Amino acid sequence: MMIFLLIAFMFSLVVAVFSIQNSISVTVNLFYWAIQTSLVVVVIGSALCGFLIALSVSLFKYVGVRFQLSKANTQIKELNLKMDALQNERIAIPVKVQSSEEVTATKPLSSD
Repeated sequence: MMIFLLIAFMFSLVVAVFSIQNSISVTVNLFYWAIQTSLVVVVIGSALCGFLIALSVSLFKYVGVRFQLSKANTQIKELNLKMDALQNERIAIPVKVQSSEEVTATKPLSSD
């Protein structure tokens, strides 16, 4: 995360230096509009738009990953509950077998 912030800072520094050195007036044409403005405003506005688009994509991915993580955690909890139930059942089965053997062992044999 720190390297990302460092790269972003360096990029913004390069954009700022470029903007200051190229402060001429330009005309921006978009469809039917024509806007006369400084190149600094165009460059910084473009960088800001790029940042917002990247942030939107990043947030979309983050929400998707958080949803998958939540779903996986729910599945892990369900599987742990199943595992505990199966372990308890496995422990309980020998006890039932032992108690039924004790009952048959204590029955008197019929003398026919």
